[in-house]
Amino acid sequence: SWPLLAAVRPSIGLIQSGWQNPYGHPHPQVSARYARHGIQTLNTAQLGALRFALEQSKPEIIWIAASQMRNKLWHMHEIGAD
Repeated sequence: SWPLLAAVRPSIGLIQSGWQNPYGHPHPQVSARYARHGIQTLNTAQLGALRFALEQSKPEIIWIAASQMRNKLWHMHEIGAD
């Protein structure tokens, strides 16, 4: 709801859903509300698993999508990593 978003003021909205889920998540109204308020959304149906790093020294959230990790790990054998 808008009152919750106004109180919390998130910069990122996490949408946890499966690929072609039968429930239609995220609801178009929710996506529109997030976009209207400049909230970046990360959808697990599109990005796969997400890894977050929250560091005390940095006030930012660092996230990595599973697809990015797969690409990195996939090419490790090509550079001679064990």
